[in-house]
Amino acid sequence: MKTKISSEKKEKLEIITKISKKFIQLSDEEKSFIAGYMVGKQEERARQTK
Repeated sequence: MKTKISSEKKEKLEIITKISKKFIQLSDEEKSFIAGYMVGKQEERARQTK
């Protein structure tokens, strides 16, 4: 069971690494758009949990 968990974690880490590399290559405007979207989603979740 432990090997399955670690392989899942490894797979998630690979996905995060790929996304991070793509994010770095974006323009500042695109990065700002994505960051703003993420902040909005966090605020929305925070309102739902109250």
